[in-house]
Amino acid sequence: MRPDSMEILKGYDKKGLTRLEVKYYDLDGEALREYFYLNHPQDFKAFQFNFARMHLKRPEIPRSFASADEIVRMQNEFRLPMFIIARKQKQWWNIREKIFDI
Repeated sequence: MRPDSMEILKGYDKKGLTRLEVKYYDLDGEALREYFYLNHPQDFKAFQFNFARMHLKRPEIPRSFASADEIVRMQNEFRLPMFIIARKQKQWWNIREKIFDI
């Protein structure tokens, strides 16, 4: 997929646990999603490692995140990947890799 835009939303799963939903859209209106749970300090570290360090426009500036609302407010500081490689897993797509512009 070659994404055209990205949206970060705060939401809740069926158990009421807080999670971020990151949606990537292409020009044809297709969408891929990935979710990050943010209920424990370890969840924020995992978000930092698996999402923020690759997506931040200025990765050289150290960041720490305290809440899902803070991440949603600063979504303009995250960059969009050039390409997303995903694999079909039953009825949904699993993002395997994201390729960024240098």
